[in-house]
Amino acid sequence: PTGYPVPRHVIDKFGDGWVKAGTMVSNGAYTLREWVPHGHITLNKNTRFYDAANVRVDQVTYYPTDDELAAFNQFRSGELNAIGTFPSGQLAAMRKTQAQALRLSPLLSIMYLVFNVTTPPFNDLRVREALALALDRDILTTKVMRTGELAQFSFVPSLVENYQAEKVGHSKTPRAARLIQARALLAQAGFGAGKPLQLQLRYISGNDNKKVHVAIAAMWKDIGVNTELFHSELKVHFAELREGQFQVAQAGWFGENNPGHYLGLLRSGTGNVNYGRYASAQYDALMNQADRTAASPARLTLYKQAEALAMKELPVIPLYAVMIRSLVDPRLTGWVDNARNVHNVRWLGWRGR
Repeated sequence: PTGYPVPRHVIDKFGDGWVKAGTMVSNGAYTLREWVPHGHITLNKNTRFYDAANVRVDQVTYYPTDDELAAFNQFRSGELNAIGTFPSGQLAAMRKTQAQALRLSPLLSIMYLVFNVTTPPFNDLRVREALALALDRDILTTKVMRTGELAQFSFVPSLVENYQAEKVGHSKTPRAARLIQARALLAQAGFGAGKPLQLQLRYISGNDNKKVHVAIAAMWKDIGVNTELFHSELKVHFAELREGQFQVAQAGWFGENNPGHYLGLLRSGTGNVNYGRYASAQYDALMNQADRTAASPARLTLYKQAEALAMKELPVIPLYAVMIRSLVDPRLTGWVDNARNVHNVRWLGWRGR
């Protein structure tokens, strides 16, 4: 959902203050009791909710934090009943000591590398293809990350239902053969031992991201590419991507069971999400035609054609789908793993209550 009804009469009366506790009007299962910025948000059961009799949790408090380890320790001490993520280094221990609380579920998502195709030499398909050929997604997911992420060879996540994604053309070629092909492509583009390709790879700050991108840089070293790693905080990272201030960068997209939701990122003229400024009249035409096509099979065929084109021209390199690592108190019922990672408290309850 991206839109909700709001009470115009309350907004007219209180302006921006309509969102405060005691003023906010809710038609959902909960009402706002308290909101302490950077502290917590407490909700009370809405007694006027149409299905209030079946809402089993009377009060819920959310504690926002960027500190995964602190939240992890609070869960272990019993201060929190559920956390949406925790440090990946703790996964092995949790499998042994908190198996009943551990929840691992793949997220409708795609993490990928994006090229700034307006900047040489990344406007050269041979360079982009060489860098794509050198990567080994299975090593990234099973040897480097080791937290269950799903290797992806298409831009539309494999989790999208009723759609057979178009994979990159070399997805089944052994890496040794890919490395030979990659070196040849770089040589054709003017790079080699005497003139190695130098590039900067930007990623979002964090230990897990660092491990992944150090590994990517090592894989590119195998074809003679020298990679400078540069990291920044999430908001800064994506602000720079939107402004085109990068050569190659980490990016990601989450959330919808619809191929157009992902393929739309590569439409020309959408620099706020088409970070690399990829522009293809043929691609845009296919996407526009899909938008005008109501019949599902025909629309999906157009999406597949568009994706096949993108996977041939490689403005992006798909890497993996995210695996959600959650810890949930085993006494909580109603927590159902799902590909969108949505867990409304309305459906939760306490075992035995």
